[in-house]
Amino acid sequence: MNSIDIDVGGTFTDLALNFDGQTLIKKVPTTPYDLSVCFSRVIEEGANSLGLAMEKLLPSIDMVRYSTTIALNRLLQEGCSFLTRR
Repeated sequence: MNSIDIDVGGTFTDLALNFDGQTLIKKVPTTPYDLSVCFSRVIEEGANSLGLAMEKLLPSIDMVRYSTTIALNRLLQEGCSFLTRR
């Protein structure tokens, strides 16, 4: 199964691309002003590493998983600051 896994973090956006039995790992800087930019860029990096245009890669992908460490970190920070205010 061909899949894309992306994690958007505060500093970097990471990609694990599984394609035709091959796994590629890529990383690009996160773009806090618009997370769709780093999301697209990291997929493009993966596609380029396979010698494909993103438009050729995407129809072959069976699953995309997206996570964001940014949201988890904010949730944890807010929870910790709530507990210290009590």
